[in-house]
Amino acid sequence: MSDTRSQQRYGRWYANKGGDLAERRRERYASDQSLRTANQQRSRQWREDRAQGVAVTREIFRFVDGKRTRVYSLGQIADQTGYAANTLRLLVTEGTLPEPSIPGVHRYYTGAEVKAIKAVLKKRRKST
Repeated sequence: MSDTRSQQRYGRWYANKGGDLAERRRERYASDQSLRTANQQRSRQWREDRAQGVAVTREIFRFVDGKRTRVYSLGQIADQTGYAANTLRLLVTEGTLPEPSIPGVHRYYTGAEVKAIKAVLKKRRKST
């Protein structure tokens, strides 16, 4: 899909749902003290690490089946497996690797999916 078509599709999606998502996020932040505290701690830690020149790998969380779950981007999986992110994208397109179960613009995988991907890649390495 071309970048322009992708941007148009995302623009339509955001126009329909983006405002609602932002509003729900603001409401949740306002009502959930533990979420606010966790966000503030992460921000503080990030600023301290950045000031010291530490490379920061960001942890990403999404709600999966109603639970806040750590997820991994395709780039993070590429770093862990030694494959290039473009190669992993190609393998997903070919059907060798599974599509992410989390819907959205970015490809995020749960820990269980990462284990399955690593197993497939290990078998693939042995066969070549």
